[in-house]
Amino acid sequence: MTYNELVANKIRQTRIEAGISAEAVSHYLGKDKATYSLLENGKIQINVEHLKSIGEFFKKPSNHFLPEISPMTQISYGEGHIISFSTNTFHNSDPKVIEGLKLAIETLQQIIDRS
Repeated sequence: MTYNELVANKIRQTRIEAGISAEAVSHYLGKDKATYSLLENGKIQINVEHLKSIGEFFKKPSNHFLPEISPMTQISYGEGHIISFSTNTFHNSDPKVIEGLKLAIETLQQIIDRS
């Protein structure tokens, strides 16, 4: 699923939770229902202006429609042991991130070796 589709899903989810028809939102935005349907299905690239207008309609900040993506991954390996490491690919050249990933890989290798 693309980031655009994730945003579109959040817009649709917000509309449905509010009990508002797609037609009402499309009318507010000045778009025909078919075009708005394409937007809600992620078939149209959603831009900042879309988010601003949709946010105004729902009385929500624009970032409400942005998906929450966690930069952390946790791996549990029994008896309450958890390894956490960053999966933030935007800063993968950061030496701290690289060091953390190396440590996670070494720990995982030790777990595999003990198995």
